[in-house]
Amino acid sequence: MQPAERIVIKGDQVGVERKRKPLWRCALSEIVRIDAYKRDQGAVDLICFDIWYETDGEWMVTAHEDLEGWEELTACLRDLPGFDGEWFAKVSQPPFAECRTLVYVRR
Repeated sequence: MQPAERIVIKGDQVGVERKRKPLWRCALSEIVRIDAYKRDQGAVDLICFDIWYETDGEWMVTAHEDLEGWEELTACLRDLPGFDGEWFAKVSQPPFAECRTLVYVRR
């Protein structure tokens, strides 16, 4: 059984789809900002990225580590010029605190 939502990376496009239908999609060149943080979910934290992109206006979407394709997304975003490669250390500690961190701003 396929997960309800998954991250999809095709060429220079990233996005999330549900049942093979896009929920959102953008080109890497359209990303203007990424914040990393975690959500306290009681017994565990959920690592998230808020991704702002510009295409016919400015949009903000959230991707998180429970989505299939998370590792591929983080690897892809690491290649953005100026992306903070130390983001995980900044966000992961202390536990259960949001630790919102700006990890990328397009210059």
